[in-house]
Amino acid sequence: MLSAIVCRPRRIHSVLLAQLVLLTCLGAVACTEASTPGADAGDASPGDAGSEDADAGTTPPPPGPDSGPTDAASDARPPVDTGTEPPFPDPNRCLAYEPTNQLIGDRHFQRGFIDVEPTTSAERTTMVAGLCPGAPIWQIAFGNSPSTLYAQPRETLPSGAVQWSDSYAHLAVGPQRSAEADFVLGMNGRALYGGAYYVPRAMQGWVFHLAQQQISIPGDYSSGSPAISSLRGLDFSVFGQLIAASQNRGAGYDPDVHAAQYLIYFTVQNQNGSSPGFGDYLWFGVTLYDDRTPVPGLSVLQDRGGTERLIYNLGAAPFVSRAFTPGGPGMVFAGDLLPGMRDALRRAWANGFLTGSNDLSDYRIGGMNIGWEASGLNDVEMRVKDLSLVYERRPSAPVVFGFDTDGDREGWTLTNGTETAAGPRDGSWGFTVPGATPMLESPELAIEAATHPVVRVVVANDGNPAPSSILKVYWDRFGDEGLREAWSRSATVSNGGGFQTIEFDMSSTPGWVGEIRHLRVDPILAGDGHSVAIDEIAILPAP
Repeated sequence: MLSAIVCRPRRIHSVLLAQLVLLTCLGAVACTEASTPGADAGDASPGDAGSEDADAGTTPPPPGPDSGPTDAASDARPPVDTGTEPPFPDPNRCLAYEPTNQLIGDRHFQRGFIDVEPTTSAERTTMVAGLCPGAPIWQIAFGNSPSTLYAQPRETLPSGAVQWSDSYAHLAVGPQRSAEADFVLGMNGRALYGGAYYVPRAMQGWVFHLAQQQISIPGDYSSGSPAISSLRGLDFSVFGQLIAASQNRGAGYDPDVHAAQYLIYFTVQNQNGSSPGFGDYLWFGVTLYDDRTPVPGLSVLQDRGGTERLIYNLGAAPFVSRAFTPGGPGMVFAGDLLPGMRDALRRAWANGFLTGSNDLSDYRIGGMNIGWEASGLNDVEMRVKDLSLVYERRPSAPVVFGFDTDGDREGWTLTNGTETAAGPRDGSWGFTVPGATPMLESPELAIEAATHPVVRVVVANDGNPAPSSILKVYWDRFGDEGLREAWSRSATVSNGGGFQTIEFDMSSTPGWVGEIRHLRVDPILAGDGHSVAIDEIAILPAP
């Protein structure tokens, strides 16, 4: 039921799936990389406690050193950090979506939340923050939790912040420059578990308190992420401050099972309705905090908790070099997520995931969640602010190789030809062809096929046999490397000498989709010792 919600082109309730994701990740810090879909990497987990038939799994690698004290941290709220705050007032703070390429709606959490029932996804009530007008964009779920924050009265603090509290959890949303800005979420693990450690199989599942929103799934609020193939960058940033963290370790504690993590997960999802893989997805995450290791690193594995999808979590190491200090200063986690997402897709395709499509243009960011997963008796509280995910599109400018600099092959390589000079000379690249097909292979291109549907070659063929004077262009794509005859176009080339321009309109050509990684240009099929010259190879936007 849960995965079906994600696969439909409706609201994404990824928060409801996060418990399944963490069935793997809570069990191991040094997660094993996935090798095949059938690999047992995900078995290093506490198992699906919500199922009587769940497998508790094998013992994972030992966790890292503790990142927090074993005794309770101070209840005093640390001073607010204003180093990343924009000048007051921020005119964009109350906008649903800022007038940029921002993908996250209400990124300061100022409107509040819609509480959803974790097992049915039914909306129960609206927790209106009231700091900005408008209906909430975020949803929130308290899974496997006795907390009823959604039913508690809203309290307004002297700072102007609003909060909801009960014996199990605490949530606050604060105005700019307040000690609660933007979003504070805490949980009391001892109360949540009644002082008894979570036991796989014996309990329904561990606690998760997570906020979520859709990004590209159609819905009331959805900015719409461009296709991954069209992106040049995906700039992520969030400020985090660990307000309190007490591990409360005692009898029954098992580091392979019990932990608290503050996580941000995105789904990278096939959203091409005509694709066989429509709706399929992988999990892409960032770990702000894991109480078992100071600075978590990359983990790549299969979720054995129920979704069976690939989980790719960058950890914290790409963004920060030190651990949080409970009650201490915060840190900014910032970087480009696009290289990681591309790597996640590449690994998924190489290991038998997302088999319905390996076309990069089919995939977009579907939705996200943020918050706590805890299977220990941890008392924890985190404040985040300035959450941001901004995309940058690739430019649609022509990609032109003009060979105008003497000796500069511009990254191209020649096979089966004898250069008349050491590379290009006087604005063109000449060579003789003694026999076999001459092949010019491009450097890596990373060009979006949809925006660049024209390939132009300016070539001269001086006297080679007419039957073999046929120019061919081959290409391959991201995630589907390797040239093939099916992905090629050809045209006849005059052998009378003099430059001629040949253009291919690829807009309706099968295989010219997604991200084009390489071209190979064969100026002729074979030669008899006469010369060929290339003046230009270009990949162009639509006219």
